[in-house]
Amino acid sequence: MDSLYQTILNSLSSAMITVDVKGRIISANIPALRILGYDNDKNIIGKHIDEIIPANGSVNPFIESINKKKPLKRKEFTVINKKGEKLYLGITTSLIEDAKYDFTGVIGLMTDLTKIKNMQDKLKQKENLAILGEMTAVMAHEIKNPLTGIKFGIEYLKTILEDNQDAVESIELILNEIKQLERIARDMTSFARMPNISSEKFNLVQLIEDKIKIHRSEMKEKKININFNKCSDCINYYGDPYLLSEVFNNLLRNSIESFDNSCNKKDINIEIRFNDDNDTCLIIVKDTGIGIKEDNQKKIFIPFFTTKRGGTGLGLPTVQRIVIAHNGALTLNSKLGKGTTFIIELPSIVCNE
Repeated sequence: MDSLYQTILNSLSSAMITVDVKGRIISANIPALRILGYDNDKNIIGKHIDEIIPANGSVNPFIESINKKKPLKRKEFTVINKKGEKLYLGITTSLIEDAKYDFTGVIGLMTDLTKIKNMQDKLKQKENLAILGEMTAVMAHEIKNPLTGIKFGIEYLKTILEDNQDAVESIELILNEIKQLERIARDMTSFARMPNISSEKFNLVQLIEDKIKIHRSEMKEKKININFNKCSDCINYYGDPYLLSEVFNNLLRNSIESFDNSCNKKDINIEIRFNDDNDTCLIIVKDTGIGIKEDNQKKIFIPFFTTKRGGTGLGLPTVQRIVIAHNGALTLNSKLGKGTTFIIELPSIVCNE
């Protein structure tokens, strides 16, 4: 009977887990194991549901259903599975009762909403970036116009006061600050324009290798090891090589700058692979640098936010815009003191001919 019961569970298309009144897992079917990142149920049977599906600050739907002794309609829940993947699940629970109608546990049906959620996030990001682009364009215009007049006036003042060395030195300082403002205005103007994709067939692996070559001497000087795991399925890609070159150049630059004297290991690992599950090319840029504070991770893609001295805070937002313009996605995983991983997901418009 148990064998038949498990066969029936595994034949279901929906992911299903059952727990007892203490929250310990009684059974899990194959779709549930696949979502949670396990090959079989040996490592989860008998364990507490919070251990397998961590609550991460919110109430686990299974535990909520046990505590209230009530079934729950579909509740959205975010989980990091065993493979380190962030998933959005819709969980619906029902109560389990024995022949005497005594409450004995909870059965939960899980639906993977990750693709839908990512699609919604992409659309929202595009809308937000379009609004930001319009605002940035206005700001850049308003900065540039008076800046031109100020610069002209200061340079004219310099010719009048050329015999006054102290005045000339002060004016030079002002002109240097004006140059910085001009650079910011240029970056803002560049960011304001949503990238126009000029697609062509190119070698994606070779493009990344070329970016590595550009930074190799600096990495050698700083004693940074780099490893590139290639994938033949993603060699020929159809997209904008100029814009994607900017993406990888920027991410490599961020990785190189992530190391300081406290880093014992200085490794950058780049991996490119084809994801059969959703027909995408994944490019992973992982470093063992100082990592990013959790609070800053929420702000890192916001334009003009930067922790770097002299930075404009437009590098990563521009990278994100380029990836989104390719109908892709950019995600960040980082732990302070452990390193940072950027994951680029590009639709597999691959040319194999």
